Amino acid sequence: MENNIQKISATNIINGSTKGNEDLKKLAFANLNVCLNKGMEASPELARNCLSISALKLNIGTDEAYLVPFKTKNKATNQYEEKLQIQIGYKGILQLAYRSGQYKELGVSPVKSCDSVKRNGFTGQIEVLFETNYLRSTKAKIMGYLGYFKLNTGLVQTLFMSCDEIKAHASKYSKTYKFGVWNTNFDVMAQKTVIKLLINRKGVKSVELINALKIDQAVVNETIQPNKLVNETVLDYVDNPRRDLPSKEEKQLVVEVDKVEQTTNDWNV
Repeated sequence: MENNIQKISATNIINGSTKGNEDLKKLAFANLNVCLNKGMEASPELARNCLSISALKLNIGTDEAYLVPFKTKNKATNQYEEKLQIQIGYKGILQLAYRSGQYKELGVSPVKSCDSVKRNGFTGQIEVLFETNYLRSTKAKIMGYLGYFKLNTGLVQTLFMSCDEIKAHASKYSKTYKFGVWNTNFDVMAQKTVIKLLINRKGVKSVELINALKIDQAVVNETIQPNKLVNETVLDYVDNPRRDLPSKEEKQLVVEVDKVEQTTNDWNV
């Protein structure tokens, strides 16, 4: 009985929030059904999160976006409550970036121990000469990930992070590092981390992309509206409360390219 009431409440919230926008309504209900089919309980909070993700025109459960339930202690009641955290996936960030119309090329590639990595002394950007021998490449271990984008204006930016640096970053800033997508698909989450840091610091961002980067890893307390900048006062960052003040570690990641040798790669085997 209670579950049926919650389903009706969630349905009413979506219907009431999508009047005159059939595309948003259709996607919101599709995302809600994905969550329900995964065993999540219907609730106003679930409906609000499905609407917020749908406002970005992203699909839940397709590496575009995820909803991660977790328990947190309510300081007022001293009781544990279940909350939902939005996570924007790697494909979601790529889709929103390309949708902005500003990016000509964009992506992340794993860098293996057999690849040759160097830093261009003129541009400051990382360049990788990938191993062409299939057997050698297949046997080699992934040592890090290289993020890259080229704008339509011709501007090129890169960011390299080693696997150890990605793990350290995730361990510090993600409550779901030891379970969830980080545990089941490290490669996808590693790519997302690199491209998110690169775009957030050096990329051109549309309203949709700004909102996606803001609500990523957040608990959303109000429904996000399409094409309107989100007010951060309605967001709770359970992983990193002070997102407006990058940590020393995050600042270092921006200049991580300086750690890579200019002409040779110590990883070669």
